[in-house]
Amino acid sequence: MQCKLFSKDPTKELPCKHYIDPFHDTEAGFCSTKKIFRCIESLKTHLPTLTQSAVKAFCSCKESFRLQYIKGINALREELPNPVKMGSIWDAYIDSHVSKSTFHLTDLVEKYQVYPSDVAKLKALARAFRKIGFNLRSSDAQTQYKITYNGVGNHVVSGYVDIAYEFSITEIKFTGNTGFHQKLDSNFLQQGTYLASNEGWEYVDILIVQEPKLKTGYGKQSDESDGAYENRIYNDILSRPAFYFIGFNRQDKTYGIRFWRKEFDLEYLRQVYINVLKDMRYTIDDNLWYRNELQCYVPVKCWYYAIKRSGVVSDQLYEYRDVEDAKKGMR
Repeated sequence: MQCKLFSKDPTKELPCKHYIDPFHDTEAGFCSTKKIFRCIESLKTHLPTLTQSAVKAFCSCKESFRLQYIKGINALREELPNPVKMGSIWDAYIDSHVSKSTFHLTDLVEKYQVYPSDVAKLKALARAFRKIGFNLRSSDAQTQYKITYNGVGNHVVSGYVDIAYEFSITEIKFTGNTGFHQKLDSNFLQQGTYLASNEGWEYVDILIVQEPKLKTGYGKQSDESDGAYENRIYNDILSRPAFYFIGFNRQDKTYGIRFWRKEFDLEYLRQVYINVLKDMRYTIDDNLWYRNELQCYVPVKCWYYAIKRSGVVSDQLYEYRDVEDAKKGMR
């Protein structure tokens, strides 16, 4: 069935006058009309953005993938799950440390609308990080390093490594469930894709930080100030750094879990991508979208849970992604 808004513009060499070119010519283009996002006609012959995050989303729940990568619906930053907000700010802090750039905590707190108690947690962790003396800097370190994996036919899979070195990569994780990120299974798709994109990378370090769980605001701490709460967390971190910085090595001033390249079955990973892309093509062609209810709270509450419950895309919770921004490359 042809798109109802399809309109050929004889003055332009475009499939439709509303058509906007994608970042990669191997993926589906975009639509300039409101609330369409991906070009419906282009989807008949091309797939949406192929990043490891997109493939992971498709494998987890096809409906959440459709909402994000085809409909272009994003949760407003202030409505993101709390762990996601804090993780984004912690990522920015580590990025600034490695790149020796200025870290603007106040701007990020405003951007994500973070609770004061959570700001105290982040400040305490950052103070402890500096006090312990962790050093992730190196002359060859590059943050937000873009990769492309070309191992799946004509398709290009892209992604961004948190920190890339000459012979290794590093990923930053901020979580309330550290056990999840310590498993190879949990890292296989993302880190495997990164390693497959560069034969020179020998291993990946996962730098996992435990979200502080000390309570405040009631009982003995009912009148505790944000500053006092921050100091209490800071002292707790220094008293047991291995609990907060997973894999802590006091002598080397390092932390993290290391996975070696040989632990990843990269040929199997390539086949996974091939199979997923076939499934994606089949799903789009036959409109076989469905929810995976088992993923609604894994590892945190799904961004699109409110849509599932109400069937409504509320502008109080969601926004449609800007096409001009998306066409530069989605993550």
